[in-house]
Amino acid sequence: MPTPVFQVYESGGTTVATSHSFGQVKAGNESAVYEVEVWNNKGGSTAVSDVIEATVTTTDASGGNTGDVVTGKYMNLNVNGENSSGTLTWTAIGGTNKAPIRAAAYTSADDSGGGGKFDGSVPAGSTAAAATNNCGIMKFKIVLPNNATSGKKTGKIRFEGYYV
Repeated sequence: MPTPVFQVYESGGTTVATSHSFGQVKAGNESAVYEVEVWNNKGGSTAVSDVIEATVTTTDASGGNTGDVVTGKYMNLNVNGENSSGTLTWTAIGGTNKAPIRAAAYTSADDSGGGGKFDGSVPAGSTAAAATNNCGIMKFKIVLPNNATSGKKTGKIRFEGYYV
């Protein structure tokens, strides 16, 4: 089976996401929510391998596990609008603290090996709403504690997964 085509798009699915600034966030506050679509095989006309054990975390600007954003787990994630009693469920991520992600058709009960699945089948459509086996919606926000140090903070969001 061909290699997966695992990509992250800006909300709306027309532009590949390359960078994002959460802007200025004051200690003790949260940033605005940044939403992306995570796809396997978007626009594909033939099947590719599934992405399995998919996770996400944050790293420092060099890809390591240092810096306030990583060690303080300032980045928070919501997967596919999961909620509890109508309130979005957020998970703090950073460094080795990874969170499972998955296509919208799957739930955490379907996760295996610490992560979720994105099908490599030919998508049922070109939108996230149509291609629920191939695409998931991830929301991110920065949550700064009251004791956060001042100054510019940088980091990367790292998506990972496997295929066989």
